[in-house]
Order: sequence, then C-alpha cells, then structure tokens
Amino acid sequence: MSISVKNHTSIDMLDTGGAFLVCAIHHWANATSKNLDPFPCLIEGFRAANLLDEKSAAPIILDDVLSSLIVSLNDNPSNFFGSCKCIGQIEELVLIIIALYQSNENELAKRVLNVWIPKATARFISLNLKDLAYSLKKSGLKINLPITCLNTIGYILNSRRQPYYNQLNIH
Repeated sequence: MSISVKNHTSIDMLDTGGAFLVCAIHHWANATSKNLDPFPCLIEGFRAANLLDEKSAAPIILDDVLSSLIVSLNDNPSNFFGSCKCIGQIEELVLIIIALYQSNENELAKRVLNVWIPKATARFISLNLKDLAYSLKKSGLKINLPITCLNTIGYILNSRRQPYYNQLNIH
C-alpha cells in the first residue's frame, strides 16, 4: 500500500534529527539499488550521531524497517523514496511514526501504520521504529514534524475504511 506524494515536504523543513534520518534512508536506498552494502556508511553515520551501541542495532533496525516496507509495498522501490530536495513516502512514514513514538503517542503511531501499510508489516516494524525513536531521542535527536507531515496524519486517519493509497494523490 502506498500514497502518491510528490514535492510534499522539503528536506529544508526538517530539524537535525529528521534530516539525519532522511540522509540515512537515502543512503540505504541508493546503496541497495546499486547492490552495494549500505552498512559501512550507516554505521559511521550512526556512530557520529552517538547512536551506535555494541551490537550496531540502529542501522540494523533501519535496514529491517526499510526492507520490510519495500517488500510489502509491491511497486518499484524508486517510486517510494524522495530526492535531495523533497522526502518521499517512506521517509515521511518513518519520520511521522518515530516522531509520534518520541512524543509517547504510541496508539496514534499504530493507527497510522495500520492504515498506511499492510497490517503484517505494521506489526513487524512497529517495535523496531519504537526502538529507533527511543535511541534517537536518547541521543538528543528529537524529531519535530513540519506542518506538511502533520497534514498527512490527518489525511491518513480520515481514510479509515479504504487503503490510503487508493484515496489520495497529493501534488
């Protein structure tokens, strides 16, 4: 399931935590699309942000989340990622859910996930995103969402009965 969101949220609108996460997601998407290992760069980035534990859990969590989303969305992965200027659907989803978890809006995060993506994927990635949210917050990278992401939450929750991607085409 997906949403067609183009030129929605500019990367310039993001705070440091959001920009860091989007850069990590973009690196993962670029590396995996070229069959390259994304982990060396992710590990260094997470280390520089003081987010790396002895297990290197944060980059692994991010990889699990992104891999699960790509598999479950049944489309060309390049359709879901943004560019250097604007975030895409996957970046927006991850930012929204992490920001909600960081704000202790756990039930709202789960509701958004259950409407936006297949329920099995939502169940799998929910705890991973919660762990990542906690790690980011603990390191001082609290994500504050720009208004465009807050508007997306409203669109998602107003689409309760039909999959979100069937209802919206935002340009």
